[in-house]
Amino acid sequence: ALELNERNGNEFLQTINLTNISILYYDLGDYDTALEYALKCLPIFEKYKNTVRLMDIYNTLGDIYFKKENYEEALKYFRINRQLSDPETANRALADSGIGKVLFKQKHFEEAKEYLQELFLMLQAATPVTSDRFTRGGESHFCIGGYLPNGEDGFNDLSRLILESLLDLPTYIPQVTLRWTKKTPREVFRFALDCERKDPHKRIAF
Repeated sequence: ALELNERNGNEFLQTINLTNISILYYDLGDYDTALEYALKCLPIFEKYKNTVRLMDIYNTLGDIYFKKENYEEALKYFRINRQLSDPETANRALADSGIGKVLFKQKHFEEAKEYLQELFLMLQAATPVTSDRFTRGGESHFCIGGYLPNGEDGFNDLSRLILESLLDLPTYIPQVTLRWTKKTPREVFRFALDCERKDPHKRIAF
């Protein structure tokens, strides 16, 4: 299909093919090839000033570079995406999430916390006050802990940062569930229980 659209000169359909191929290789874990196809889309979207598709491809590039552990490039594309995104949109949430996870990997914990909190505030703002879920987590739920593929407990520094970020906000959303395991350290249990005890909005479950 890509070769046919290249022969026909249909650049719009080419970008659909390129994007789909990039996503396929990303899902297969071949990030170098995924990057190759994603980068081919970029000049076409820039040529036609297609902002919506540009935001999508910038987020895709951020994700690919993140998987390649090239955090500077990942951060660059997530931030470009954020500049193009309107506040209180799903794309801004994706950008903030991407920036937050890169900053976390770079051990910029306080800055990562700020982006997490902005994401939480956007989730709260997106839930109508009249909704019966407004004070019960809305449509957003985070799970932390649980088992990793190797059978170990999955609670980590990011899990802790999510809880700490949540407690600093006077919101009802999101809710967070700790999936405890037989290997959950006692200290983690105590920390999560203490967070739940301190939380006036009862956003933490087990």
